[in-house]
Amino acid sequence: MTLTRPQIGLSASVLAAAVVGWLARPYMGLATLSYGILLTGVFATLRGSKLHANLMSLGVAADIAQVLWIELSRGAIAETLRMELPPLPLLHVITSALAVVCYAPALWLGKRAFKTKPGHPARKIHRAFGIAALSLRTVGFLLMFSLISYLATRTPPL
Repeated sequence: MTLTRPQIGLSASVLAAAVVGWLARPYMGLATLSYGILLTGVFATLRGSKLHANLMSLGVAADIAQVLWIELSRGAIAETLRMELPPLPLLHVITSALAVVCYAPALWLGKRAFKTKPGHPARKIHRAFGIAALSLRTVGFLLMFSLISYLATRTPPL
């Protein structure tokens, strides 16, 4: 049996999420999984727009679920607003929040672009918001690991 590239991408995402969740914190494992799904979705554009749309929707939903989990379990927004975070974790919060803001127009325009022909303006704008969201999410994902030492002194593991 030969695996397709999206299957390999999703398998690698699950494995990476398990390792990160075990070594760091469970929600960092979920972040790794959602980021991996988003990356697989980006590369799935070569396979077809339906697969791309499904993977990106799943990745965004997982990312938003993670934000809700962290907020409900730790009150992360209030902690951020009190400006108690060091610079790198604060930058993680800012870039991740901006990525979530970019998700809404990217998804809405993606739904419109799905029904249009190549070259339609909705596709170009969708791509711009998608690139912005993924770029911000990439920075936020990398900076997430700056939280490990900060959280070790602040909160019990989740």
